[in-house]
Amino acid sequence: MPPLTGYGPGGPVAIPGGDRPPGELRQAPDPAPVLDAVGMAEINKIFAVLDALGVHREHVVIPLGTGKGRVRRMPSGKLEIIVDAEVPIDEWLVGLPALIQQAQAS
Repeated sequence: MPPLTGYGPGGPVAIPGGDRPPGELRQAPDPAPVLDAVGMAEINKIFAVLDALGVHREHVVIPLGTGKGRVRRMPSGKLEIIVDAEVPIDEWLVGLPALIQQAQAS
């Protein structure tokens, strides 16, 4: 039996396990873990991004709770960085420099 295909961003793609007989049970992948609280490991990763951008750590507030990931300028002038609860931290950090630059421009 040929592999089943689906459609990805670039067109048709083979579906892993698509050559299994119909009706064979497949285990669903584990969902990505949800981050409930920001710990020192996450804060240190954020500090590495801040240091690379030349942003002083004293000019940033990082709440220990998570939510919809964003960066905003607070009335005090400090940047508030809210870590995304659903996107894995290393993936979210890739877009953090752009979020910081947008907040600095506002």
